[in-house]
Amino acid sequence: MNLLLALVVFPLLFFLPGYVTARALFRDPGALASGEKIFIPIALSIFISLWFGLVLAEFRIFSLVALCALVATLSIAVAVIARTPLFPPFTRGDERRLRPDWIFIATLLLGVLLAAHPAESILGNTDAGVYVNLGAHIARTGAISIHDALVQSLPPDSGRQFFWDLINPFMLYKQLRLPGFFIADQASGLVLPQFLHLYPVWLAIFDATLGLRAGLYATPIIGLLGSVSAYFLARTLFNRTVARLAFFLLIINVPQFWFARYPVAEALTQCLLITGMYAFVRSRALTLLTFPLREGGKRGVTEFGFPLVAALAFAEIFFTRADAILLLAPLGLYALVVIFTRSWKREHWVFFGAFSALLVQAFAHMYVFAPTYIYFQYSHFLRMKNIDKLLPGGGLPSAQEFLRHPIYVAMLAGIMLFGVVLLFGLDRLAQIFHRRAGARVAATLPRYENALRWLGAVAVVALIASAYLIAPRVTTLYAYVGGETPLARSANLVKLGWYLSPLGIALAALGAAVVIRRDLNRRNLFFFGTAALFAFFYLEELYSNPHYIYTTRHYIPLVIPLFILLAARALEFLWSARATSRSPLQLRVAPLARVAAGATFALWLIYNLYVMGVIDASRASGIALRLPFVNQTTRLGPMRLEPFSESLVGVNELGGAYDQIESLAEKVDPNAVIIFSNNRDEPALIATPLHFLYDRDAVVARFNQPNGEKVSAMIDQWRAQGRPVILAYGTNGGKLTLPRYSLEPLGDFALDVPQWAFAYQYMPRAPWRVNLNFALYRAVPQQNPSLYPLTINFGEGDESLLVSGFMERPTGASTRWMGAIPEVAGGKASAKKVTATLRLPDAGVSTGAGASLDFTLTARAPKEGMHLTLKSGNKTFGEVVLTREFASYPFTLATRDLKREENTYLLDLVASAITDAEGRLLGAELQSAVVSSQPAVASHQ
Repeated sequence: MNLLLALVVFPLLFFLPGYVTARALFRDPGALASGEKIFIPIALSIFISLWFGLVLAEFRIFSLVALCALVATLSIAVAVIARTPLFPPFTRGDERRLRPDWIFIATLLLGVLLAAHPAESILGNTDAGVYVNLGAHIARTGAISIHDALVQSLPPDSGRQFFWDLINPFMLYKQLRLPGFFIADQASGLVLPQFLHLYPVWLAIFDATLGLRAGLYATPIIGLLGSVSAYFLARTLFNRTVARLAFFLLIINVPQFWFARYPVAEALTQCLLITGMYAFVRSRALTLLTFPLREGGKRGVTEFGFPLVAALAFAEIFFTRADAILLLAPLGLYALVVIFTRSWKREHWVFFGAFSALLVQAFAHMYVFAPTYIYFQYSHFLRMKNIDKLLPGGGLPSAQEFLRHPIYVAMLAGIMLFGVVLLFGLDRLAQIFHRRAGARVAATLPRYENALRWLGAVAVVALIASAYLIAPRVTTLYAYVGGETPLARSANLVKLGWYLSPLGIALAALGAAVVIRRDLNRRNLFFFGTAALFAFFYLEELYSNPHYIYTTRHYIPLVIPLFILLAARALEFLWSARATSRSPLQLRVAPLARVAAGATFALWLIYNLYVMGVIDASRASGIALRLPFVNQTTRLGPMRLEPFSESLVGVNELGGAYDQIESLAEKVDPNAVIIFSNNRDEPALIATPLHFLYDRDAVVARFNQPNGEKVSAMIDQWRAQGRPVILAYGTNGGKLTLPRYSLEPLGDFALDVPQWAFAYQYMPRAPWRVNLNFALYRAVPQQNPSLYPLTINFGEGDESLLVSGFMERPTGASTRWMGAIPEVAGGKASAKKVTATLRLPDAGVSTGAGASLDFTLTARAPKEGMHLTLKSGNKTFGEVVLTREFASYPFTLATRDLKREENTYLLDLVASAITDAEGRLLGAELQSAVVSSQPAVASHQ
């Protein structure tokens, strides 16, 4: 049924409005290539439908019916006003040019194969999870803003037991409902999501049409469209050969298809940015040139189509990502050039008018829906660069001061007014200069043009060589292909080269030189200047947690397309050297250049298979091939055949998350409240999709000293309302205790999904497992106190007793390790011991002078001779030397010496530790503990 709905909805939303608008605005459709006549209506339709969807969501009335009605109304209105019939088709009169480009189609199909396995990124506490859950919320409720009845019902003091406190002064809101969801007003239950919201609306359209699971294909679709837009941009800038080559190299680029699978906003940003660049460069008026679009094309015809497409694309970036502000610099400079040179045309009114109108809406959207996110992002950049210290007072105001105090609004207005006055002044100076020296400068510059081009080419190549070869100070050549690399930001280009290959970086440098020497002109200067700005900005500093491959997302919109486009131009330059040769020496060198181009291209493809993980090699394990239809590792001579799922291109990122979360949702009564308790980050992974995808009231207990008495009081209220309360204790979830309540077991829940490993100093080469285990309990009033003897089977229903220092057990394991993820200093674990804290009930134990607990621990060590000490507070109860085999170790614990908390005892197990192959610190492996009470013996006088 969803597919049938898609057959109706998708043509209406993603083709019809753009087709009708293109018919009205493109006065000379014969000047467009056949592929453009398909691409332009699709891109324009997406921009129109996305904007309508965002406006509906802003007013809390988003729905598929409302969106389709608006789009249909617009299409009819445009057709009537412009008097353009829907038929004959847009391609009429150009049938001879409708022959398909089979190389383009084959490359596109390859892209479909690479991108068509979207990650099941529904888990919370990640950027992707916030986007997906927000998209589902918009599809279900029609609104960006969230009304959370549970948040509204909680008293502020009780709410602090479940909501994270934010103490950063540059955050407007001070609590999180769940990571990525800010509590804007607890009294009304208003929750505002993080980020900007055009991409979640894109997800919401697909969720509403196809459902949650199939809705994840929204990202691959927009990712492929971004690659297609890069093809048309490359063909406009150069020729079809460069466009085909760049399109192929971009499609197979690992970050490109990875983020066409992984649901974050970069794929949409790339589509908007590159489509805008294509439309800008394609416009005769905007590039300050009047040139025929094809042989026989009309000259001087007013063309509003491309300016409108460029304006919509550029403006909608400001609804998508905070770093869109970078685009204001080249656009502002371009506007000044147009104004100062008196080149303003009617097309500029269309371009800047549409762009400015949407930009004003974007700023209003930021203020209403994302003030804390935007202010934090911009203030973070200013503070990182120490620009804030240049301001009066030596610092930035807090978010509350800036957004709520009228003086800052007045200051911004004053700055804008000063800018307008300055603009008029500069314009006057420009006209004076033009009258007095313009002609002389215009006549002089051509004489130095060749020298300036050579100087620019040498400078860019030197800059790339320095950033790649000198500044990073790598200690081994292996760093350039994914080996250990310095953490410093000076190594950013080296790490980008992991995915482009060293050959790709070298070709990009050559391509940059070729472009500056041969190709740079007024038509393409805006694109290359803007792309260079983005490349410098993000290669100088990533502004994110630099774990790879995920952090390469910042290169997706423009940096990677720029490098690949330059590399493709370099390959075409080398391959066609003979055709452009003008001297005998060049003719002799030309065949060598063609051989170099072919060999470099072939080596790049082989390297790309290595980056994809299809080919792997190391000194220790030899060569491995990861192939489809291979289910287990098999030796084949000196090589190994391994499952395709072990490669980056074949991994099913977070595959199974939907089914596993859905199985938990089915266990939870829709009227129940489920409280998660665990370490800081893990519970939100499950609670977020449970709440936003399945409408369960899921909350997360504070990870640092939750107040059990206050949580118990809330449970009293919920139970009085007839709402059952479920406790989900994960590993180290025992920090939450519930006075007056007992825990009635309801079973367990395990999340076990694959995820591509991430690393900071080297390129990750294999997947790992996200493995979380929760024991589920019903909170019931305590009838009889829990009595000793107590048997703890570690790895089986022990979660409510584990406070800290325990590792997640592997699926199916019946033991549990003490351990930690270590602090890293110089690449080595800095800790030598691990401490695990266990909670023991005190019910039924006398606290008289002679009362004690017999504690027998069954454990082993990963190597002989490791020590384990039992402590509580400052009291030590004994130390043992562990063996590699499980053995039992008895201890006697005087209850008067045990640290008490919330009517329980806290017992510390301190073990010496070693680092395992995955970089974790491991202490003892625990199998069981048997605890029995020994009452106090009365003393006799």
